[in-house]
Formats: sequence, structure tokens, C-alpha cells
Amino acid sequence: MQEEIRNQEEKVKTKKPKTQKQTLPPKQPKTALPKAVQKKAAGKKTSGAAAMCVFLVILILAAVALAFFNVGGMGEAVTAILAQNLPEAENADAFATPKELEQQQAELIKLQETLEKTKQKLDKKDNELSVLEKDIAGREAALGEKMEAFEAESADVYALAAAQKELKSTAQIFEEMDAQKAADVIGKLKSLPSIVALLKTMGKDKAAAILANMEPALASKVLTEMMK
Repeated sequence: MQEEIRNQEEKVKTKKPKTQKQTLPPKQPKTALPKAVQKKAAGKKTSGAAAMCVFLVILILAAVALAFFNVGGMGEAVTAILAQNLPEAENADAFATPKELEQQQAELIKLQETLEKTKQKLDKKDNELSVLEKDIAGREAALGEKMEAFEAESADVYALAAAQKELKSTAQIFEEMDAQKAADVIGKLKSLPSIVALLKTMGKDKAAAILANMEPALASKVLTEMMK
């Protein structure tokens, strides 16, 4: 009996008490504002934002106008401020003052004038060079003609020298011949200048003897030609 009581006590001790769940109070729904109030609040926000945008646009336009027309040195001040935050190459091109632009334009015009003068000088030199080239070509042609004439004269001189050598040799043959026979052979020559040349190449005594043995008519012509 006592053992049963102990067993029941142990069972009671070993049983864990059930934890009671804490119940939270239910969430109360948010109370919605009336639609008219919501529209009015939204309208106030929109009109305020629009007014702020308009004010900023007017302020930017006013600053741009002051800077553009350089009112009170505003343009130079804005240019200086922007120049501190931009590279030098961009400042020179994008933020040049009107005075600097005028100076750059004047320098560009001056450079164009210099280039035009240089071009004119080059054209003049080109024309002078063309004239000189034509003159040189003319002189070269004239020199070529003179060289050809000289070569022709040289050939004539050589031919004349050869002819004189041959004439001297022929005259020597006639000098060794009998005057009558020489007169007969020379008289048969058809060229009067050739007869005169032969007789002039000979000695005076031999030439006179041959003339004496020629026909009188031919001898008269030869003598007349020799006296010229």
C-alpha cells in the first residue's frame, strides 16, 4: 500500500506542468484619413515641389545671364571658379572670354594672311623656276645644234685635210711627168677648180710649163681662175 502511494507521488513529480500561452491583444486597424484630406496634402506637396523647381530654374538662368554678359565681373569670376575644377586644355577652349576669343580670331586672321603671302611667294618662285627651266632647255638645244655643226665642220676639216694630202700626192706625180703629157691629162679634167688646185700645189716653173702646153682657151680660163 505504501509502495503504491510512493509510486503515485513520483508520477506526480515527474509530470511537467503545461505552459500557458500568452495571448497578445489584437491589433487595432489604422484609421484611414478622409480622401479629401489626402488629396489636399498631396496637392500641397506637388505645388511646393513645382515652386522649388521654378525657383531653381530662374536662379540658374539669372546666374547664366550674369556670367554671359559679365555683369559686375560675374563672368570672369564664374570662369575662374570653373577653371579651378577643369583641366587647362578644356578651360582654354570651352571657357574663353570674349576678349580672348577676339584675340584668337585676330591671330587666326594674321596666320591666314601669312600663309597667303607665303603661297604667293611660292607661286612666284614656281613661275621663275619654270621660266629658268625653259631658258635652260633653249640653251641646251642651241648648244646641241652648235655641237652638231662643230662635228660636221670637224668632219669637213678632216675631209679637207685628206683631200689636200691626196691633192699634194697627185700634184707630185704630175710634176714628175713630162709637161706635155701632164697638160694633156690635166686638160681632160672636167672640173676647172680641180685643175687650178693641182697647178697651185705644184711649183711655179712646172705649173707654167704645163699651162704653156695646154690649149689656149683652156689655159686662159685656168690662168684667170688662178689670179682670183
